[in-house]
Amino acid sequence: MKTNGRKGKAGKGLCPVENARPRELIRQVLRRRLQEAMRGLMYDLLEQEVQALCGPRYQRGRQAEGVRAGSETGSVYWDGGRQPIRRPRVRNEGGEVTLETYQALRDYDLFSDEVQRLLIHGVSTRDYGGVVQKLEEDLPLSKSSASRAFVRASQRDLDELNGRDLSGQTYACLMIDGIEEAQTHVIVALGFTTGGSKRILGLVEGATENSTVVKDLLASLIERGLTTTERVLLVLDGAKALHKAVGAQWGDRAMIQRCQEHKIRNVRRYLPASLQDETERRMRAAYGLKSYPQARAALQKVLAWLEDRCESAARSLAEGLAETLTVQRLGLPEVLGRTFRSTNPIESMFDKIAYRCRRVKSWRGKQQVVRWAASSLLVHEPRFRRVRGYRQMHVLLAALENVALDAKTKVA
Repeated sequence: MKTNGRKGKAGKGLCPVENARPRELIRQVLRRRLQEAMRGLMYDLLEQEVQALCGPRYQRGRQAEGVRAGSETGSVYWDGGRQPIRRPRVRNEGGEVTLETYQALRDYDLFSDEVQRLLIHGVSTRDYGGVVQKLEEDLPLSKSSASRAFVRASQRDLDELNGRDLSGQTYACLMIDGIEEAQTHVIVALGFTTGGSKRILGLVEGATENSTVVKDLLASLIERGLTTTERVLLVLDGAKALHKAVGAQWGDRAMIQRCQEHKIRNVRRYLPASLQDETERRMRAAYGLKSYPQARAALQKVLAWLEDRCESAARSLAEGLAETLTVQRLGLPEVLGRTFRSTNPIESMFDKIAYRCRRVKSWRGKQQVVRWAASSLLVHEPRFRRVRGYRQMHVLLAALENVALDAKTKVA
């Protein structure tokens, strides 16, 4: 019987579906072998502790701290859930001896980093049991257990972030801004090194309008070794408490740049809808000028224009007007100046926090918000890139060193 060419070609090898089967089989075999090896390792660790307490099996004439007392069903925390095992028992004159190895293997914190990773990446605690990998005999990890594991892991993140050593780097610029989530304010400090790298310096629960909270945050940074250039650029929102705190810390060495985006938003709030877009257009045109005298003159024209139309908006623009033009006064190049004209770099981190917290249905206390913020920021931090225009950071350093003190605007 003749065979056509198609059948002959197919016979030379396995079809795609057949090719997939060996790979799946190999994956299953590898996973089963790894599970068996892990289970064997746990039994070996338990047996080592038992031998240390009781000595080798069947050895006579040796004084030991305890004696073997059989075994019973127990469970350890492994592979995303509770796994049943036969745990050995040891007794002495005082009764049952607690095996430290067994207690450690039962600790959720052995896997808390994995719980944290899943929750931070958008898996809610109510869905966690369906996401973690399980063996056929697995006892699923409950929602409450996942939550407790995340609380411990996120608290470690918060302690790490607010306890990290800040020495070894010199910072030319600091940005301080706040975010509100679930009626809780969190203040974050972001630092820019002289080489243009970014690093989260610390965070604290509280509002930027609270000078005591901000002062405590700054004091913590100094205690942990924060080193700045002789004169430092501080990019802030318009909160007076922030200005008071940085003024108390750095005095005349603080070159304050008020966030231009915050200023535009604040002015818009005072305006009727018919004037908002035109006012913003004029303000952005003024802020886009490279020359400090030209930019200030343009803003003065916007101020005069507003005084005839909305007095409250004009007062908002006039308050701290010169401080919104510090990057122009320093003569920073356009790309580098665009980075330091606003707190956008730190607000982009807030967007990440909001995104990662979107699955949280109910918040239990302010500290939970702070812990989520810390974990979200530490997940995001390794992806930080140096600021745009970092090769021009020497221009900022020279400007901070050479700018005349009498040209500096006094802290409000």
